[in-house]
Amino acid sequence: MKMLKSILVAACAFAVFSCGSPVPENGAIITGVASGINPSDTVEAVLFLIDGNSGKGVMTDTLKDGKFQFCIDSVQSDKYYIIQLMKVSGAYPTPLCNGPELYLEPGVRVRVSGEGRYLYNATIKSPVRDQKLRGRFLERMSARDWMDFQDISAHRNAAVYAMFYGSDTTETTRNSLRKVMKEDLDSMHTITGRLTRQSIDILMEEEIGRYALKELQSIAGGVSMGDEENREAAWQIYERLSEEQKASDAGREISSLLEKVSRVREGDTVPEYFYRDASGGRRRLSEMSGKWVLADFWSRGCAPCIQSIPELTRIAEKYSEKLEVVSISVDTEAVWKEASKEHGITWNNWNDPLGESVCLRMFGTPGIPTFVVINPAGTICKIQAGYAESLLDRLLQDLIGD
Repeated sequence: MKMLKSILVAACAFAVFSCGSPVPENGAIITGVASGINPSDTVEAVLFLIDGNSGKGVMTDTLKDGKFQFCIDSVQSDKYYIIQLMKVSGAYPTPLCNGPELYLEPGVRVRVSGEGRYLYNATIKSPVRDQKLRGRFLERMSARDWMDFQDISAHRNAAVYAMFYGSDTTETTRNSLRKVMKEDLDSMHTITGRLTRQSIDILMEEEIGRYALKELQSIAGGVSMGDEENREAAWQIYERLSEEQKASDAGREISSLLEKVSRVREGDTVPEYFYRDASGGRRRLSEMSGKWVLADFWSRGCAPCIQSIPELTRIAEKYSEKLEVVSISVDTEAVWKEASKEHGITWNNWNDPLGESVCLRMFGTPGIPTFVVINPAGTICKIQAGYAESLLDRLLQDLIGD
């Protein structure tokens, strides 16, 4: 983490001081002010580039009197950006807020201003139409609900970071943190229900830009996990999309999420679903018949997914004679291939072109990482959501021994 942080700081310093004050022809300048930051805290603004389900930190700037700036030499206008405020003066970095989405185009100057804890609802001045549509969308939603959601989200994030980066690793502390995370997640689910109902009303009426499409994607994800009462409304909104939006990665995933899919459970035969490998070939988990299979659904933007990679490496070597490890990325093709190279994934390495949608619905888990153990006869023996250190090794020892 320290190495990554150093790289990001260096990249930011180079970008800011190399481009000067004029906006680069193919780039953008983002200036921001975050109020309410404790002056004794060291806080960094981190700019993330979001590609599909995955985000990558590309720049950082240390806040000075609440102010920050990013100068981007070349923007990727087909993707979007997020600003995350991180407190770095403690024992480990802690996120302070949910970051707002920024839609950039070459040559633009963007100004962000708002309270640090509630930066997601900051005022964003930008000439980009998709940014204006986002602002109009959020203006129609309950500011109080959004603030409550961000308060609980920040509290839960602190527990998550303490779990993974804190020095106190006693089981008593971990159990206490797990309890906090679960209680916060339950509270967030209640508020999310209210925000979802508001979003549906807005999506029925407003022009659907990139932010609204992202909101519909989230609603469709909820439908796939059991929010059946929103399925009909989500389909109605989907029909409002342009043909270009329907054909996009997001549009195809929304359609997939809204389609009813048979859920498999432990004891069922592994479904005949096609993934793709790095050469573009069609692959199925059932083709591994005759050996045990550990399927790993992951994303570069998922911290527990990345933390499981060293254990997956050991398992692939330890059980090489009787088990196949199959990592299945839910990221876009470009992110998947870059992350696979970055993290040294040398075993079976596939991609789900429809993202998380099939994984979540087919196996009935709340998210990634999801691990599925299949026996040599093609029967699902275990569906495991989430990751903890040595969890996979213990799981396989119980099922297939050493």
